[in-house]
Amino acid sequence: NVTVTAWRDGIINDKMAAMQSTIEDSTRINIMVSLSTIYAFYPEFFNADSAMMYAEKALQLQQSIISKENKTIEARESSFNIWMSQEVLATLFRSMGNYTKSLELHLANLSLTEKLKEKIYSVQSISNLIPDYLAMKDFQNVLRYCRLADSLLLQVDNSLKNNKREQWWITNYTGIAYFNMDSLDKSLLWGRKLQGLSTYLGDPFFNSH
Repeated sequence: NVTVTAWRDGIINDKMAAMQSTIEDSTRINIMVSLSTIYAFYPEFFNADSAMMYAEKALQLQQSIISKENKTIEARESSFNIWMSQEVLATLFRSMGNYTKSLELHLANLSLTEKLKEKIYSVQSISNLIPDYLAMKDFQNVLRYCRLADSLLLQVDNSLKNNKREQWWITNYTGIAYFNMDSLDKSLLWGRKLQGLSTYLGDPFFNSH
């Protein structure tokens, strides 16, 4: 247990030490994105304040570099860090009940992936923003973005399991929207599609839903 604890603490400590010793802005951004992700999404390290602080710092520094070097936001070396920082911030705002701010950041991420012409990442961005609309009970927009995601999924390789997982989430959200709109026949239809996808994926998580 001591070894496991030391290893877990090392995940944070190693990154802190690396950030102190590095002078390259791009490296510092990568470290801050990693720290914000750990503090936001790892239960054993969860710290909303730290996650938000590192995500905001990474985002500010990345945007400063883009402005200073006259790069476009679509530049691949910066796009992932911006996307991930905004995803962390959006998730934290959602956890605090600020769905409007969460949605604003998620829509910005969708716009970024569309500019990059990364279809599967656009689907992931849609999957991430739909819970904001669900929380706000805006089921029409849930369906709107599910349809957009479905159209994008037709343009990617659906034999890949990761893509099938994204399809599972979109199918799930579509069924939930129809159920809440009292369109029970359509909800049942999408529920059957979901069952088929769950069987195909063969993952206990998806089969339990």
